[in-house]
Amino acid sequence: MLYLFKNASRLKELFAQQASPNGGFAERIQAWQYRVYDIAVGTQTGFAAIAAEQYEAHNRRVQALFEDMSKQAPAGSEAAVAALKKLIDSSGAFYDSVNKSVRQAVTMAEGGFEAVLPRTWNASGATTG
Repeated sequence: MLYLFKNASRLKELFAQQASPNGGFAERIQAWQYRVYDIAVGTQTGFAAIAAEQYEAHNRRVQALFEDMSKQAPAGSEAAVAALKKLIDSSGAFYDSVNKSVRQAVTMAEGGFEAVLPRTWNASGATTG
C-alpha cells in the first residue's frame, strides 16, 4: 500500500498520458467500437437472413396447405376460397413492403454510422498527430 502512495505521481502521469489525445487510449476505444459495430452488423445480417429463410419456408408451407384445402373445398365455396387466397396474397405483399422498409432504414442507419465513424477516427488522428 505504501508503494502506491510513493508512486502516486507516476500513476497520475500514466493516467493523464492515457487520457490525453496523444495517449492512445482514445484510439483503442475507437478501434474497439468499430470492431463491436462490425460484429453487430454481421450478427444482424445473419439473423435477417435466417429470418427471411424461415419466413419463406413458412410461406411455402401455408400456400401448399391452402392449395390442398382449396382442392378439397366443397362445391359452392369458391368465393370463400378466393377471399382467403386474396388475404394470403395481401399479407405476403404487406410483409414484403415492411421488410423492404426495414432494410432501407437499416441501410440508412448503417450508412450514417459508417459516414460518421471515419470522420471521428480522422479527427482523433488529427488531434493526436
